[in-house]
Amino acid sequence: MDKLKSGKHCFIQGPKGIGKSTLIRLCIAHYGDGVGGFFTRRMLRGDGQGHEVRLFRLNPVTGAVDSESVFLFNCPDSPDGREDAGQIRERFNRLAPEILTMAGDCELLIMDELGPHEGEALAFQAAVFELLDGTVPILGVLQDSASEFLAAIAGREDVRMIRFEVENRDALQRDFPEDFFLKHRDSYGLICRSRDQILLKRTGRRWSFPKGHREAYETAECTAIRECLEETGQRARILGPVIGSVPSILPGSYRSVHFFPADICERQAFTPNSEVDEIAWLSPEEALRRLQAAEMPEAETLAVFVDQYMKMADA
Repeated sequence: MDKLKSGKHCFIQGPKGIGKSTLIRLCIAHYGDGVGGFFTRRMLRGDGQGHEVRLFRLNPVTGAVDSESVFLFNCPDSPDGREDAGQIRERFNRLAPEILTMAGDCELLIMDELGPHEGEALAFQAAVFELLDGTVPILGVLQDSASEFLAAIAGREDVRMIRFEVENRDALQRDFPEDFFLKHRDSYGLICRSRDQILLKRTGRRWSFPKGHREAYETAECTAIRECLEETGQRARILGPVIGSVPSILPGSYRSVHFFPADICERQAFTPNSEVDEIAWLSPEEALRRLQAAEMPEAETLAVFVDQYMKMADA
């Protein structure tokens, strides 16, 4: 599969019944917890007169789809049973305040799917665009339909569109979930002190702090401690809350890296591995020089750490 274009948000388009929602579910499974948003589903009506479309909420804590749903509109078997467009518009508009709150506890927001029925629901549209302007990445599905609303979403500079077809379905299902995860899920790391020195790792020519992606259902603190142990062989103890956050330097990435202050429990011998070539115990001044030489954004966070925790150790 060709390298996927970057974008803070991503929407999938393709023919009906090809598996777009299946791809979304694969992404959710790869992402783990912290995923909220909504799914819409076409279901048989209880009276047997055609179908209806309902909206189901995704719980960001449990990762499950709520059993309760919101009725959106009917899909009758006959044109005579069509609903008034104004009624459909009002139902979508009433959802606007709830849509806005869905991003509150999320690291990823699902919108599966958006279609032409929202074309005149201006309050609902405004809520979607406000979320697109926010900080939480959105993964969604756009119907194949001529709609100014859908075209405006697809045309945004911060949206990457993925065309889902039979020809690329297998490749997308194999590669896309991890690609999206790596570009969007935040990482956590440690700034570690030991004997008035700072721990740095070197990968290639670049010096930095130990850090990595949070695995599903893992706390941020556990991620930072695990990554430090895996990358450097050092066991650490966290001293306090996150001391600084910086943007990822990886091309096409929209995630942040958050650093905890930490003590090394006891220095251990280091063995080079697939991720790290070398570690070093450095004075704060030398550590700062190497980070600045590598143009690492966490250099400013080191200054905060030294001011708050190295002076504490000296006191």
